[in-house]
Amino acid sequence: MGGEGREYHTRCRRGDRLASRGRHEEAISQYDTAIRMDPKPSYAHYAKGACLNSLGRHEEAIACLDESLDIDPDNALVHEIKGDCLARLRRYGEALKHLDEAIRLDPTLEWSHYSRGVCWLATGAPRDAMSSFDAALGIDPGQARTHYSKGACLAALRKPRAAIRCYNAALRIDPDFKRAYYGKGEELLALKRYRDAIKSFNSALRLDPEDAWTYRGKAICLFSLSKFGAAVRCTDEALRIDPGDADTHLIRGDSLHMAGRDAEAAGCYEEAVRLGAEGADVRHTWGYALYNIGRYEEALEQYEEALRIDSGLAEAHSHKGNCLHAMGRYGEAAECYDMAIGIDPEYAWAHMGKGDCLRDTGRYGEAAECYDMAIGIDPEYAWAHASKGNCLYHMDRYGEALEC
Repeated sequence: MGGEGREYHTRCRRGDRLASRGRHEEAISQYDTAIRMDPKPSYAHYAKGACLNSLGRHEEAIACLDESLDIDPDNALVHEIKGDCLARLRRYGEALKHLDEAIRLDPTLEWSHYSRGVCWLATGAPRDAMSSFDAALGIDPGQARTHYSKGACLAALRKPRAAIRCYNAALRIDPDFKRAYYGKGEELLALKRYRDAIKSFNSALRLDPEDAWTYRGKAICLFSLSKFGAAVRCTDEALRIDPGDADTHLIRGDSLHMAGRDAEAAGCYEEAVRLGAEGADVRHTWGYALYNIGRYEEALEQYEEALRIDSGLAEAHSHKGNCLHAMGRYGEAAECYDMAIGIDPEYAWAHMGKGDCLRDTGRYGEAAECYDMAIGIDPEYAWAHASKGNCLYHMDRYGEALEC
């Protein structure tokens, strides 16, 4: 540290002691006094910038760090802190330039390698990020945050088992690392290890019971285990914390639908769409809930919207047919079933639906053929056998009907 005069050095040392105790405002006052005494040395500018960065005053910090770099452009620590400031402002390209310079000047700066990885991960380059995290771990393998961040890279690369190993490494170092439990839970969910995922999400919730995303992840696991009531309760907690999350409303709607509570489910889908949820599947599931509570006209609107988004969705054509059938519009319904069959000839329910339309218009022979198609696809389809038997009965073919 340069600077003339004992008082300059004294002020800087006082500032350093205060900063080490987290008393950044008081530290800044000491550095300001040192700068007024002698603005030429770089250290007080750098130290003030570091304190401002810690206080979240990143733009002010950058101004101080620039003063320091004007005096001493080859100070690796100043480049490191400026890179960190820029990263926190999401100016990742600029941040990487300073972090690269810090590493060029001093390859042993663990934080520079780590921050470089954070920038690459934030810009959608997980492989580059992982290389930086590996470099950081080569310098200091005892940093839980770096193991966690490497796990996040592996998760982005869809390598869940490797990601879990990194999250476990982070948790061995820091057993109270909430994000590592959450990340591990997400990867266990991806592997369909739902019970293990729930344990990990529960560990995260023990540390932070107000995390909406963790409740949402747990709800997905419970839904996948057919524990629909418990899933609804988890989504209730998530929405208490974050009522504006469209995905949670969708999960709640799916859980309510599977629990037979379609009126409530329809309300969830409506709210999800209001909040910005998009896609043919969203409209389709909303339509299905409306159909189940007899709101056929509204269901029809949702199926038509789903098909506007994705005309190749066989289920939406078939379920639109169900609505039209329920409304007595048999010809239009049959056309919908034909569309579904054209997209997916192995869709037994569409053959069944078409058969029902033909049966209800007295065309028993053609209906029986449709039921035969459904049975050929799914020999265990009991309702298709029964419906075929009903048609044969109406055709006075009683012996064959009994065999069905």
